[in-house]
Amino acid sequence: MPPPAPSTRSPSGVDMQPGVSSDPPLFLLDRTLGRLVRWLRALGYDTAWDRSGGPAAVLARAAEEGRVVLTRDTLLMERRPVRRGQVSAVLVRADHLVDQLAQLRREEGLIRRGEPRCLVCNGLLQVRSREDVREHVPPYVAQTQTRFTYCPVCDRVTWPATHWQNMQRTLDDAGF
Repeated sequence: MPPPAPSTRSPSGVDMQPGVSSDPPLFLLDRTLGRLVRWLRALGYDTAWDRSGGPAAVLARAAEEGRVVLTRDTLLMERRPVRRGQVSAVLVRADHLVDQLAQLRREEGLIRRGEPRCLVCNGLLQVRSREDVREHVPPYVAQTQTRFTYCPVCDRVTWPATHWQNMQRTLDDAGF
């Protein structure tokens, strides 16, 4: 009898499909998907990255934190916690970022979840006024930008510059 297919539910039973639950999944990406981390955060998902742990450590952390593992490691998908449904895991098959995002949108029902999270540390961003950040950004930025966010975890101020437009194009290409 073949092992059951990997679950697309988190250990708490939260579906990843839009409209099924108001609680979005929490993700844990292993070292095979480091580039994808920022992009899931840009979509608004709580996304952790374990860049140094082996498969056992990744699965233990995912079980402890209630996270869904995203991986390109086919052997991780064969591990007992995944086979038994104790840890949810998704095998990302594509090599290229746009294709990876498109797979997750198409197969796992990912959507834009509202405000992005901090791309660096995964913290929740807070909207700040120009006056609040004037002393923390270059003068030109304070004069030309109107929307600012602040990460209280890593103490960064961000604004939607040209890199954000490029990110939007990539997300559009992936169907978001």
